[in-house]
Amino acid sequence: MDAVQRDLNLLLTQDQIDNGGLLIYTTLDPAVQNAAQQALETQLTKIEHQSNFHHPLKANYQPPETGEGIQPCHISKARS
Repeated sequence: MDAVQRDLNLLLTQDQIDNGGLLIYTTLDPAVQNAAQQALETQLTKIEHQSNFHHPLKANYQPPETGEGIQPCHISKARS
């Protein structure tokens, strides 16, 4: 859902987002997304605690300030 919000922020003004009466349809299911995120976090924690894990930890990750590496998806406006 964060990706949808980021793309809306690129395409529309804040006033349009807040008051535009937009209907946004996605195939994303928030419950499934949350379950997947939790499963990822659990598994990543297990991996990071392995003795042979010699990589930076997720807790130390700093995302790029410029949004570098973020690929926007395309959202088309609903027709009335």
